[in-house]
Amino acid sequence: MGSISWIASPETESWWDLASQVMTALVAISVFGESISHIVPVKWLPASIRSKERIDEIAKVSTWALVIALVLEVPIGIARDRIAAMKGATLATTLRDTQAALENERISHLPRSISADKRLSVIECLRGGVRGPVYVRPAMFDAEAKQWGDVLRDIFNEANFDIKQFPQDSISWSIPGTFMILTRLENAPMHAVTIQKCFKSINIDILGYPDEKHPEDEVSIAIGARH
Repeated sequence: MGSISWIASPETESWWDLASQVMTALVAISVFGESISHIVPVKWLPASIRSKERIDEIAKVSTWALVIALVLEVPIGIARDRIAAMKGATLATTLRDTQAALENERISHLPRSISADKRLSVIECLRGGVRGPVYVRPAMFDAEAKQWGDVLRDIFNEANFDIKQFPQDSISWSIPGTFMILTRLENAPMHAVTIQKCFKSINIDILGYPDEKHPEDEVSIAIGARH
């Protein structure tokens, strides 16, 4: 019985459907044979099968057909129930995955934000580290990026960082998300390390990118598109 359950899967469903059809056919053969051997009057039968020997053979075949059908009924029933349960579980998993994907898609279109407790946490962390000059530079034509930039600007302001205005606005960024621009990654300003560490503590990664033309010892927080 265990082997029957083991091979019962949606991939073998067509075989079990065929087995079920065979079982139905065997039952039909059994009923037909029983009717000939026990119900239908002999005079109504064709001459070729009216003899007692032929009727006994038909009765024997119908009995064996019924026995085989009964033997098949149990494993076929178990297999089809198992397949139905597996398909139901697969459907439930698919529905859950679809719902999760839809929820993630919905969340992905919401403005970036920081909860109140994480905001307080990152501000305290920034206050306790090295502070220095920071440019907050959202993409000019991305309303959501500008909104997120305002959130970060307020955080740096409350943490007593020196927030400066970059000479040129950034029309857009080729890199998505929030990242950091430094003159060089080696020997980066200490307040850049503080910024990365504190935002990492609330699960926001701010990676650094070098730009030799960037003002020395200063940090740009660049904000590209959310995706």
